[in-house]
Amino acid sequence: MLLNFWATWCPPCRAEVPDLVRLQEKYQDSLVIVGISEDEGDLDAVTRFVAEHRINYPVVMSTPAIAQMFPDIVSLPTTILVDRDGHVAQRHIGMLDPRRTELEVMATIGTSPDVVVERVEPDAPEGLPSTAQVKSIPGIDLTGLSPDKRAETLQRLNTEACTCGCGLTVAKCRIDDPSCGVSLPLARRIAAEVMGR
Repeated sequence: MLLNFWATWCPPCRAEVPDLVRLQEKYQDSLVIVGISEDEGDLDAVTRFVAEHRINYPVVMSTPAIAQMFPDIVSLPTTILVDRDGHVAQRHIGMLDPRRTELEVMATIGTSPDVVVERVEPDAPEGLPSTAQVKSIPGIDLTGLSPDKRAETLQRLNTEACTCGCGLTVAKCRIDDPSCGVSLPLARRIAAEVMGR
């Protein structure tokens, strides 16, 4: 089983959907992909996206129970490959490399004897790749925002550049350096601008 945590507002999530559709089609007899949407609010937007992109695997909305089962999903997309025994075989943060993902699937389902699957611990530290979209920003409280405003704020924080000289987005700078004196006021300004609309 391949669990893909994603959202419609997340550009890397949207970009990897065609590869996941192809993967599900190719391995439909031995692999189940489940898309877990982290979108809040408008269920119709997710339903439209699924239809427009002809997603051929189940898509469910995240729930508190799912969030409790996977408390470490802080960036999107996050993808977890689970083997037949229910163990995590692979975990990726950020956009998937289609060829690598297919090799991992093949090794996990036993169709490629030349590939070894490296097991990962659920709490193993992993850096935040540039293709990941942060959904929780240190120092920024997004809980009071409507789902649409929250999505817009997260999209801006994940795409606008920090001006501290780090070369990262505001969101990634906040994650990598929570003590940055430039990214925090910048993030707060962006959130205020979106709330003011």
